[in-house]
Amino acid sequence: MSVFSDYSIYYDLLYKDKDYAGESQYVLNALSTDDKQLNSLLELGCGTGKHAEFFLQKFNQYKGVDLSEDMVMQAKDRLAGKNVDLSIGDVRNFKSNEKFDAVVSLFHVASYQIENHDFLSYLKSANENLKSGSLFLFDFWYGPAVLNLKPSIKIKRMSSEKYFVTRIAEPTCDPQRNLVIVNYEVLIEDKANHKHSKIIESHPMRYYFIPEIKYFLEMSGFDVNETRFEEWMTAQVPSENSWGVTCITRKK
Repeated sequence: MSVFSDYSIYYDLLYKDKDYAGESQYVLNALSTDDKQLNSLLELGCGTGKHAEFFLQKFNQYKGVDLSEDMVMQAKDRLAGKNVDLSIGDVRNFKSNEKFDAVVSLFHVASYQIENHDFLSYLKSANENLKSGSLFLFDFWYGPAVLNLKPSIKIKRMSSEKYFVTRIAEPTCDPQRNLVIVNYEVLIEDKANHKHSKIIESHPMRYYFIPEIKYFLEMSGFDVNETRFEEWMTAQVPSENSWGVTCITRKK
């Protein structure tokens, strides 16, 4: 879960083209499908707080939790002066002193839970921090799409005032464990002195199938009959081309 520790300083640069505003609005729309009042939000895996900037337009109270100390520090800088509570913690066992109107967990945090007990603990953590009848929304890598589209090597190049960054993602598959191990090589050039550095990390990602998720949801205290799955961002029915799928489930 601490795989982002080394290149957290470059995280926002690598994802500066990510549509945080659109994603946040999609999440808010998905949470607003019933008439429940939404005042408080918990985000499990808050990263550097870029979604939180938009969530605060809807929620009066926001709490973010992330295992990466570096990312939490960046989130605190970004959200300074706002009504937020940010802390370092493990999404699998985090417990707050209060219950929230909604819990969200984005950018495939669920797929970093590679063992059954990790995923179950993650779901139970979300459930324990929710008010009765409230919603938990998370996204994950969808098994049928991963098997159909197959992971491939990807190269991403981004630039800031200080750095040129190139990230090479080379995946390998472990079909016996429903895993894709994404091997990252991040090449950094400092523009000021032209010094070069390199970071190498490996991110194991689990892809899930809807029947197994329903099983774990039921074990965790969620209402499977009040659960829906949809393609991330489009809200369409998941297909074999839907790499990212959203689960919206309700606590019993």
